[in-house]
Amino acid sequence: MIRRLRAFLSGLSGAAAQPPAEPPRGPRELPANTPEILRTPEDRFWRWFLHNRPLIERYAVETDAVVDAVQSQINLISSHLSFELGQAADGTFEFIISAGGVKRLIPRVTRLYNAAPAIPGWRVMAFKPRHSTPQIEYGGEKFSISDFYYASQVGEDGKTNLRVCIRGYNRRREKMYGMVGFLFLDTVIGEYDVMTNLGAIEFGDIPPGPMTLSGLKPLRDLAPEIDAIKSRLH
Repeated sequence: MIRRLRAFLSGLSGAAAQPPAEPPRGPRELPANTPEILRTPEDRFWRWFLHNRPLIERYAVETDAVVDAVQSQINLISSHLSFELGQAADGTFEFIISAGGVKRLIPRVTRLYNAAPAIPGWRVMAFKPRHSTPQIEYGGEKFSISDFYYASQVGEDGKTNLRVCIRGYNRRREKMYGMVGFLFLDTVIGEYDVMTNLGAIEFGDIPPGPMTLSGLKPLRDLAPEIDAIKSRLH
């Protein structure tokens, strides 16, 4: 299982933006003799990353120092970008660049990702990927994905509108439940699909009566539905 460290979480919504014209290309090699004046902010970030790689690889034991150092450098590109550090079971380090759910930041994430050089022992990713997360801890409380259900409807724009129903939902803490709901959506369908393929999203309680009559489905099962809709539209 990948151990993940959330370094920064920005807002959950933003101005609409178009997805990148082409998918992220992936790591590239930056010529060592590139003049400083011709380097982009993204190039400078990765040069700093390579120089400080020994410190960054100690994130598990020097968490605060690593988070502060990396975030200070990312802030030179955009203070709204976030990142996650992790390490896979095979020992590969992972660096995930995130828009924090803000659509207008998609181009900035893509530029930073495309500027990444090949780093031995590292995997760089644009946007938080899908991964199985049965439980999330937020605000000192633990939330289980088994308590999250959804009903969906495809709008005229092709985006999927969701009603997410949560067992034990409390309207007085709707902001917290909404935050956790978005975090689970990121894990189920991935950050990029949340920003580009979902429309209106509402959160609320599970309606009374038998679950079989409500039309609700487990949130963990959302991904195949989103993928099928994308296939039909494209």
